[in-house]
Amino acid sequence: MILKRPSRVLAGLAFLFALFATPTGAVAQSSNGGDSQQSASGSETPSEQQAKTRSGSGSGAAGDLTLDKLRELTPEQKARLRSQYEKRSFLRHFTKMDHNNDGALTRDEMLTYFTIIHTVFDADYNDVVSMVEAPTLLLRIKLMGRAFPEEGLTLPDLQARLDETFTFLDENQNGKLGWPELL
Repeated sequence: MILKRPSRVLAGLAFLFALFATPTGAVAQSSNGGDSQQSASGSETPSEQQAKTRSGSGSGAAGDLTLDKLRELTPEQKARLRSQYEKRSFLRHFTKMDHNNDGALTRDEMLTYFTIIHTVFDADYNDVVSMVEAPTLLLRIKLMGRAFPEEGLTLPDLQARLDETFTFLDENQNGKLGWPELL
């Protein structure tokens, strides 16, 4: 298969990977230098630490400490952390696509994976993802946090970003994302 517009395909794939990545907790785990198997007490896994932090039952202000540490990182440290996270995110998706675990993706494996993604986006099951369906689903998924500024986005800002991405992916400019446009 020869790709005529590889940059568009890669941008579409990157967009989809970013949507389905799970940023919650990944930054907190990575901020301690990658050695996150045990806490200071030596008995808690990162998942247990995150659960305690979210529930407020951690010792002291663990959630505040993590945010403070993240805010103190230099731009280079933040870039390295982001790069590590993106690699793990891509590898997680690659592993999900590689059904026979041979370390290579066949066309069928990729088609299966993206068919599932397209089906998830297609809320009214008419085989296209309309401009109305995409933002609703994206807000519901709540997995876009890492791509947006720390201070958050207003609804108009979010809509502008979604419109821009949708327009970029809508190759035939018909206001709908069909299956071929996502590949």
